[in-house]
Parts: sequence; C-alpha cells; structure tokens
Amino acid sequence: MLKDTNNNSNSYVHDYKKSELNSMLNDISTIGFNGVDGRVQITLDRARGVGVLGVTHYNYRPKKSNRKRGSYEKKSFHSREYNIQKRAQAKRDLAYFKAVPSNQVCTGVVHFNSLLSRPKSPHVALDKVDEWLEHNQYLDPNKVCLRPEYGDNGVMHVHFVVCLKVGFTFETNSHKSKLVKSIEASWPYGYASVKPSPYSFERLANYWFMLPYKDDTKPYSEALDKQLVAHRDQLAKKISALEEAPNTPHKQDKLDDLKKQKKDVQEELKRERSKRYPNKHIDKPYRSHLSGFQTVEAKVTTQQAMALTALGTFIHGQISVKGMRNINTATGEVGKPVLLGTVKLQLVLNKEQAKQALVLQKSFELNNVLNHR
Repeated sequence: MLKDTNNNSNSYVHDYKKSELNSMLNDISTIGFNGVDGRVQITLDRARGVGVLGVTHYNYRPKKSNRKRGSYEKKSFHSREYNIQKRAQAKRDLAYFKAVPSNQVCTGVVHFNSLLSRPKSPHVALDKVDEWLEHNQYLDPNKVCLRPEYGDNGVMHVHFVVCLKVGFTFETNSHKSKLVKSIEASWPYGYASVKPSPYSFERLANYWFMLPYKDDTKPYSEALDKQLVAHRDQLAKKISALEEAPNTPHKQDKLDDLKKQKKDVQEELKRERSKRYPNKHIDKPYRSHLSGFQTVEAKVTTQQAMALTALGTFIHGQISVKGMRNINTATGEVGKPVLLGTVKLQLVLNKEQAKQALVLQKSFELNNVLNHR
C-alpha cells in the first residue's frame, strides 16, 4: 500500500531508505509507472575507482526552457532567489560525495580567531581555506565544497565538506579520534571542528543556505543580529544552569523547551545573516572544487537502465507523481491516469561494479563525459 496518501491529495512523494527497495518496487507496480525517458549518471572517485550510480525515469518528457539569452529578469545578488539557486547548486555538488565511502568524507567548520588573520570578506576567507587545503597532508583539495558565513560580531567562519586523501580512513565516527585531532590541529588561523561521515548532504545544504522569509524584504540589520545573539546566549545560560540543577519531575520537559527556543533563535539568526554580504560585486559566498570526481551522463532505455541497476547496492530511492485520482487508502490502489511521474534510484558501486558499469556504458554508446572543474 502506498505511504502518506489520502483522498484529498492528487500527488505522492516518498523517499525510500536502504531497506525499502522491495517496498519501492511494489509502489512502482501499484502506480503502474511506465517510463518513457530514462537517464543515468555514473559518478566516480578518480583516485579510488569507486562510485555511485543514479537512474532517473520520467513518464513524460520535461520541457526545455525557451528563455533566450538576456531575456531574464535580473535579480538582486543576495536576494532570496539567489540564495535558493546557490542552495540548489550546493545540493548538486554535495551529491558527488556519495560516490565516496562515508568513512572517507568529513564535514566541519574553521574559525579565524586571531585579529591579524580575520578576513573581512567571504572571498578572502575562501582563499585562506584553499591555501590550507592545498598543503594539507590529510585532505583532498580537489574534492571540497566551502560555505563562508558571518558569525557573532561579524567574524567570519567557513563550513566545509571534504574527502580524505587516498590512504586515510576514519576508523570511527568519533570527533575525538587521532586523525580528527590531527586535521583540526593543522588549521593555522584558529579553532577548527571536524566531524567524520556526514549523515545527510541535503540537510547540510539546507543548513548552509538558510533562507530569509518570503515576505522579508528588509536589508540586514546589525542591531537585530546583536539582539538575537543576546537572546540566544541568555537561553544557553539557562540551559546550562538547569542541567546542573537537581533532578525534578519536570526538569527534562523544561530543558527540551529551552533547547527548542534556542534552536529557533539560532535559525532566525542564520536567516538574518543570510542577507549580510556588503560587497555584492566581489563576495561570492560559496565555492567548490570537484575535479577529483568524474561523471558520465546519458539517456538510456528502460532495459539498459535495469541492466545498470543490477550492478550496485541500493541506498536511496524516490517516487514523485502528480495527477493521481481516487486513491484507495485501504488498498493503495490508484486511479488512472497518473499524469506526471518520476522515479529515482541511487546505488553504490564498488571498484569492480564501477568497471562493469563503464563497460556497459560503452556498449550502450553513452557519451557526454564531464570532468568537473
């Protein structure tokens, strides 16, 4: 039976985890999906030879944009629309890291503590991080995404996702491991925090690019920033004091409420700071280096796609359909027609499977090899 449906809805979107492949296949059968347009993308880690296979099927042909060069409406450089575009770009870039085993990827943030080394703008902060990565013995400078952000009192810090160089692996997810401590100690400008094995790249991109509200057209306010910081710090003190207090029947409920308040204030703070980029002609608050990855993209038939998906290990899937009618919540039966539908699958490829996928790719005459710079 289809999940998360009701008689008042004519659409269905659901994500499927590693253990839900059979459930996904049953739902595809229930919907009666018959793809007419299939695309496959193989993303490989050049150094390790492992990768991830993505397959997308439509039962419609997506329309191409007819927009001509120069016909678009120019947007404010750091408007909400711009940040939405940058978040989408970050999600696309971070998807490449799925090609690397999770114990060889880390996320983190670096801070500039010294007054002499504090950058005054995002692009200067990014240059300093690039220089650090270029000479780092543990981290690969060709597989990295960077997001600079203003912090308290206007001090810059930079969030990052990066792969380890070949030969290094996180033996544990602990942030206290020897390798983590060594990476943190190699940052020369202040404090660094490293976390192995990111749990969700999509959620990370959403956190990096917290958007202003749709109706918020006001410019960045330093006064509001300081007010939110003071409120957040006040809540943090209350939480700390309550944690040290003796146990009472309602202590945990009070703690949970205070932590939620603090989280909400921090979210408001990030939304406000997302508007703070004073030199819009120079500041570009996002950078990625992805030449360490290779992707192969092509159109495929359903038969060719199924041949490829038989190679890897399923890790994630999604079904998205619109135009459904008369959904029977008891049986999961869906009335016809399903007007628009998309099915996506992602599979992990080991070295041998990646080689086989590329062999099949050649036999299918797939083309358009893209080397990301």
